[in-house]
Order: sequence, then C-alpha cells, then structure tokens
Amino acid sequence: LVLDTDRVLMAPHYGFEYHDDSPNPPGIAVVSLASEDTVQILLESEPQGSNQRLRYACTGAPGAWAGPRSHGSARGNLRDSDGTPSLFGNELFNWSVHFDREVTGVL
Repeated sequence: LVLDTDRVLMAPHYGFEYHDDSPNPPGIAVVSLASEDTVQILLESEPQGSNQRLRYACTGAPGAWAGPRSHGSARGNLRDSDGTPSLFGNELFNWSVHFDREVTGVL
C-alpha cells in the first residue's frame, strides 16, 4: 500500500474519517502504514459512542469539483504499490474505493 500525495492532493488524514453517535467523537490523530498491507489509524481518544464508523473518501465540500487535484472534493490517498505498467506504459495503480464501514473492534 501507498499513501500517495503526489498524484492525489493530500486529503485530511489521507481521506479517512471516524464517526460515532457521541456528541464529540474523537478525531483521527495519526494515519500510517503499519506494514505493506495494513493501514493503522490512531484516534485522539478512546471512542465512547455507539454506531462507530470508519469512512474513506466520503466527505467533500458542497459544490466542489471532483478530481484528484480539486480542493474540497471527496478523495483519498490510498492505493496499491503495483508498478506494472499497461501495454502502453501507463500506470495501473488500484486506488481504494470510497467506503463507510461499521467498526467492530480492531480492523
């Protein structure tokens, strides 16, 4: 995995968000690559609310243009590291899809 800020404009926390039903859900403190296939996300404090969700590339500014270099767009910086080019020499990275998933312990 790669957190790529060259091809895609740096998104807050590389595009990851944490939400729950508490009045003040903890924010994300650090997003890092723990290994070649694991993203580690540390929160600022222990979550207290229910309906805990981890989201990726979901929030953008209303009316913002979509795209990898557009400020305010819903985007993320996570992709694979496979450098195999296409038949014409183009990059074929697989970028993470947008998601909104329930947190059920350590993911």
